[in-house]
Amino acid sequence: MASATANDYLGCEFYWTFADVYDVLDLTEELISNMVKEITGSYDTVLHKEGTTYEINWQRPWKRVQLIPALEEVTGEKFPPSDQLHTDESLVFLESLLKKFDLDCQIHTAAKIIDKLVGDLLEPSFIHPTFLLGHPQLSVLYNSSITGAMLTFTL
Repeated sequence: MASATANDYLGCEFYWTFADVYDVLDLTEELISNMVKEITGSYDTVLHKEGTTYEINWQRPWKRVQLIPALEEVTGEKFPPSDQLHTDESLVFLESLLKKFDLDCQIHTAAKIIDKLVGDLLEPSFIHPTFLLGHPQLSVLYNSSITGAMLTFTL
């Protein structure tokens, strides 16, 4: 999520016994997909942005992208293990990517640089609804089944 975004308008908090993040992904797909169909009569909508027209399909299933492998693909670089992204060596690596892609990031922390890389290199390619999964463990939430990855997603 962009650092300038007001979290109050984007968050949804609830409790669901015995559900995991993948159940919430499915629920999110179902709710939004059905809402678009009910409101517009179709799963397809059109977005006009900056002189470009995008046709967006909201029908399930939506694309699910793993953050670090997607960044590796777009940058052509192998990232350090997610549980090591907090180290000084990893910060040097991330700063080299800013230089390689001529990106400006005001605050040089791993979290801010990764947010910048995602925002500038990945998000522009997401036209249809896309879940971004496997955020590096730069927070207190994590998924112990994927070393160094948080158990969360962004849409």
